[in-house]
Amino acid sequence: MTTNFENDQFHLSEEEMKRLEKWFGYGAFREADIVFFGNEEGLGGYPIEAVRARTRVYGKNSDTWLGEDWENGYWDESGHTGYKLLGEVTNEIRAEKGLAPHNKKEGNPRSTMLDFQARLLLALEQPEYDWFALKDGKKDEETTNKWKEKYERIQTLYDKDHKIKAALMDWRPLPRQDENTWPYQLDQNEYLKAFKPGKRYLKKIQSAIETDNLDGLNEYGKMVVARTKLLKRVIEQFDFPVIVASGDPDAKENLFKLIFADGGITFEEKTLSNGKRYKKAVVYVGNRELTILLSLFFDYRSNCLGRDGLKDLYNKELVPLFN
Repeated sequence: MTTNFENDQFHLSEEEMKRLEKWFGYGAFREADIVFFGNEEGLGGYPIEAVRARTRVYGKNSDTWLGEDWENGYWDESGHTGYKLLGEVTNEIRAEKGLAPHNKKEGNPRSTMLDFQARLLLALEQPEYDWFALKDGKKDEETTNKWKEKYERIQTLYDKDHKIKAALMDWRPLPRQDENTWPYQLDQNEYLKAFKPGKRYLKKIQSAIETDNLDGLNEYGKMVVARTKLLKRVIEQFDFPVIVASGDPDAKENLFKLIFADGGITFEEKTLSNGKRYKKAVVYVGNRELTILLSLFFDYRSNCLGRDGLKDLYNKELVPLFN
């Protein structure tokens, strides 16, 4: 399988594609108190060359391999240092292509996903302050300092030196700049459809996982099986007590039903004070109890969770877990 970038300027090798598919997330997985779960990884504000850069930067540290080599799955825990290195390697690749360097300001892009995660983590660490009411534009000293603190937390969300340690996993393995960009030499619709299977295809995927028989699955179905097995291993290998998934709760429910097909899992649908719904399940993994929360997208739009919904989810579900 190869990957075709914009303007046919270069292709990814099979090994580079495999490196993308075997990566599962960022952060302090060994020490994580909370793991966020998204749909797919973005490029952090970097241009398309960052896709190849990821294959050069991530997966080199054997301490972040699930097994004896990166092909068993790997994550990145280099934090903001790794993020800056990714930008440097991205520009090296652009230079190889005769392109000007990409200049961007220090730090991650403005993202409501990251903003909401930072608010949750800061609220868990400093519950005496209302991090969900914090707004930009106020000129008093406390607000200015808290806004700066939130911004700084966004830069280091998954670093190990915080009191509440976090990590991030993603469902789909191939990163892209945004939903309007598709650089891969794959059928985008088939890929997205496979990772959001309907009931009939879901049963087919589940059967393939249970029997370890991939006959009858195309390359996209095989990717779903491989991803499901990888995420299952992550959940079993590390001891984090809670997963907070953002976006499309129904599709995420199907995913976790695949992961926990052998023991079963049941989600209860609940409603927040702003009328937004979410789903919750509690399942035993080995000797630990794992809480899984499936929310709407971490965003301010009307069809998303909203800041009021985030605060209510924190109060109803996370405060009892961490107290």
